[in-house]
Amino acid sequence: MSDVPEGFVPVAKTSDVPPGAMIVIAVDRERIMLANVAGQFYALRDMCGHRNAPLSRGRLDGHIVECPLHFAQFDVRTGKLV
Repeated sequence: MSDVPEGFVPVAKTSDVPPGAMIVIAVDRERIMLANVAGQFYALRDMCGHRNAPLSRGRLDGHIVECPLHFAQFDVRTGKLV
């Protein structure tokens, strides 16, 4: 019996992503950014819609990640532009 819920794929250890940090992993050839916000983990496609900039190279401030190219901000909880 596994501790992993059905439908989930283990991609990193929680210790790999300290609070306030982001890392990039690949799932089925897709770059995914993992963010740790105060012990809660979020996953987003590692790409801003503007010129495909990698969000993982931006700045994480609380639940908000900022695109490093044009400074658009996204909520990591929803992926929506703020």
